[in-house]
Amino acid sequence: MGAVCLALAASAYAVASIPAKDRKITACFKKTSGDLRVIDAAKQHCSKKERRLTWNQAGQRGRAGPPRSLTPEARHFVGPRVVGSIPSCDTHLGTFCVGDYDGRWDNYGNGYAPVAYFKDSAGFVHLEGLAGVFTTPANAPPPKTIFYLPSGYRPLNGTREFTVRACGGELDYVDVGTDGAVTASTYRRCVPLDVVSFLP
Repeated sequence: MGAVCLALAASAYAVASIPAKDRKITACFKKTSGDLRVIDAAKQHCSKKERRLTWNQAGQRGRAGPPRSLTPEARHFVGPRVVGSIPSCDTHLGTFCVGDYDGRWDNYGNGYAPVAYFKDSAGFVHLEGLAGVFTTPANAPPPKTIFYLPSGYRPLNGTREFTVRACGGELDYVDVGTDGAVTASTYRRCVPLDVVSFLP
């Protein structure tokens, strides 16, 4: 009976003092054997052959970082084709491309959203809007490239391909290359870009 009482008393003492009131836990680590024993830091000490270890302690509180914005950046609207000595959309990034037969890409209009691109708060690139192609004569093939994305909005590990339902209902593809080229496989008059979304 006396042994049971002694064991209960020792158990109550251990619970009351380990961890300490500040929730810290202290132990002694014996370097030669690797033995570890937990101690009551208020009444016990490590020997010279042991190393004192303490855990469950909080460090100094650091400065608060800047608040994270959950708002996506403003939309970058694709601009009209640049007219000049070098009217090339791969040098004038973020502008519509011009092809043969006086063909060009532009916003489809008629109340549909204009073509734009932006990044959300997680870093994903999104395209949106309805791109339209205009050619002379009307049945001439359009230029394949709609426009070029600038650096920072391009895929880094290979071309991304997306399935779209072009005007007329057929399934076609929109590719985004590592050079920023946004190209369409369709010869239809317009292509929706809202399905294009990727992490660079």
